[in-house]
Amino acid sequence: MNKTKIILASLALSLVTTGCTLNKQGDEKWQDPFFPSEDKKSSVDIMLEHTRAKGAAEDATLYAAHFDGDELNGLGQHKLALIVKGRQKNVPVTVYVNTPGEQDRIAKRVAMVESALGKLGVYGSDAKVEQGQNPKVGAPAAKAAKALQGDDAKAGAEGGGGAAPAAPAK
Repeated sequence: MNKTKIILASLALSLVTTGCTLNKQGDEKWQDPFFPSEDKKSSVDIMLEHTRAKGAAEDATLYAAHFDGDELNGLGQHKLALIVKGRQKNVPVTVYVNTPGEQDRIAKRVAMVESALGKLGVYGSDAKVEQGQNPKVGAPAAKAAKALQGDDAKAGAEGGGGAAPAAPAK
């Protein structure tokens, strides 16, 4: 009985002095390599951020949802930062402001975007802000539909495509 009390007391003392966590490097909490640290970006996070930046730079258009009144909102600031990040090096940035409204309001939004680009380190001839839709993005659906119709007609004339002939009735 006395031996059991000594063992239990020494076990309790060792738990109190060492704590419940395992420390390998001084005061730093030991991190299992299977569970990466939350503050470290994974390769997937880096790839997704790069893809978002390239997509934003390709589109390069700010819409009404990117503004609160005449001011860029958080979404607009984030997209503008992605546009700048995703641009090709040594190529000027062109941002399109495609919002409805009075000419005066659109001019204020354009000025706001120019100011925000300056805060992101893009100045002068490296920054261009235009009104309207980005002409490099999008295509009329009618043109693509006509091309598809042409492909279907061509496939039918060559005997390809379409449904198989029905089996003769018995």
